[in-house]
Amino acid sequence: MNANGIIKIMERIDKLPYKCILFDGKWGIGKSYAIEEAVKGKDNVCKISLFGLENSQYIYHEILFQFLLKDGLGGSIGTGAKKVLDACASFSDKIAKVKAAVDSVLAERELFLAMTKKFEEYHIIILDDVERISDSVNFQEVLGIVEELKKCNYIKVVLIANSEELNEDNKKLLEKYCEKVIDRDYNITEKADEINWASMGIDASFITNFLRKHSVSNLRTLQKAQSFYDDVKVLCAEVGNEEFQEEIRLICYAIVVEDTDALYYSLENSKNNDAVSKVMVETRNRFDNRLLNYLREIKSSRSLIDLIYKYYINEANMEKEELEAQFKLFLKAGKKPNFYKTDEEISEVLDEWKNELENISTIGALNHIVDEYVLWSQTIGRDCSVILEKYKEMLHTMLWDTVQTGDENILNYSGAMLDFSITTDVIKEHYNVEIEKLRRKIIDLYIDYLKQKSTDKEAFNYSYKLRQYYDNVYYKEIIDEQIEELLLRSSFPVDNMNENKYHTCYNILSVLYKHDRDILLKYCDKLNEQCDGMAKHRIKRIMEEVMR
Repeated sequence: MNANGIIKIMERIDKLPYKCILFDGKWGIGKSYAIEEAVKGKDNVCKISLFGLENSQYIYHEILFQFLLKDGLGGSIGTGAKKVLDACASFSDKIAKVKAAVDSVLAERELFLAMTKKFEEYHIIILDDVERISDSVNFQEVLGIVEELKKCNYIKVVLIANSEELNEDNKKLLEKYCEKVIDRDYNITEKADEINWASMGIDASFITNFLRKHSVSNLRTLQKAQSFYDDVKVLCAEVGNEEFQEEIRLICYAIVVEDTDALYYSLENSKNNDAVSKVMVETRNRFDNRLLNYLREIKSSRSLIDLIYKYYINEANMEKEELEAQFKLFLKAGKKPNFYKTDEEISEVLDEWKNELENISTIGALNHIVDEYVLWSQTIGRDCSVILEKYKEMLHTMLWDTVQTGDENILNYSGAMLDFSITTDVIKEHYNVEIEKLRRKIIDLYIDYLKQKSTDKEAFNYSYKLRQYYDNVYYKEIIDEQIEELLLRSSFPVDNMNENKYHTCYNILSVLYKHDRDILLKYCDKLNEQCDGMAKHRIKRIMEEVMR
């Protein structure tokens, strides 16, 4: 049965002979959604999620107050039943009618049972999220309460569960008592054919086309995808046209759906030991390749996909400038995706990208546009050496400008850690070369400065970074090559002392000690022969700190 069947069953539940029914199906298939649609606006329905339930008797508490306080006064009330009804009787005729029973019945369970004797129409109690019930709650007691509710006047119970996700003990209990407690079990295997997408905030025409191509059965996944698109839409609302926005929506859905449900992930055949086949499966299962099943026909560049994906996994923010650059690339793609263009059409696009290169202002945009240029140039056999030289020049300048503004962390990323959409090895290789040049350049700067000065704040900052970077795999070898240049008298707490110099010396000597303990200690011995008593004392103290 598909989830639409739930609505039809709920519409005639009063006429059905069953006192308790179970809707059983996988998460996200639309059980709860269909129930919400079926009972919308009805006052004779009480819906309780068992997720987070602290005590089985709490079910009576929720039922009682949901039925009694349907006038908008509902919720979980912590005070006694009599006190609440006294306060609320004037607001509700229903409460006033049962108030007399409260004087002799204080327990919520007894109060509810007394109240049901006055019912003249069916009231539906829905217990949702049965499989999410806490391990601390006695599931057998819950089933006992359901059996007790079935005996009440004009009460019917609806259970909603994913029985596959019940823990083993509860699964056995359900199997044991199912025939006694549950009168009819409806197995929901397909999502609803008819869904009010607007009520979920999803565009009906978009999702209809999407589901025609991709068999998503989990409504929660689609809601998650829509929420992510709503998030991204806030950032790009002022950028692009309607067609560009539609591609952004498709990218958002593709990323969320494939990340959550992995529709296009292939399980490797365990009987197939062929190495080539295994490599092919691994390649096909790469996330970027799986996304092509959704996005092969879009005009937007892979760099936009990467930009949105990194935002999705919280690795990067999206800036308006980057989105505007992506929109320009989208416009230059023309009427059809690059994948479907001829050599002549691709050549025209490459010429436009070449002319636009000077206007690129971010490293990410530079990497992506040159990667696209190289990819399609290689595809049609076009020489791209001039563009690659220009790329190296621009990349070096942009990286160094970034470092000088204080963001040295950018040098901690190698080509292998670039965006997953960077596919050409030549870009990763050039990126690695430029990053290595700048790492050496910055270490050169630090050591040259410390050879000249060791008493000011800048010297302390540079020495502190040297000490930090020595534990970094990317910098250690570079520092090892040059650090002995700082085996100088000025690196020790001897002359022109102040607080900055003492801490600077500590940082330098820490690196020298890690680099080669014996060389440093020999130099200390030699220096001690030339120093006065106070200098010797400071050298002794600082070396004790370093060796500690």
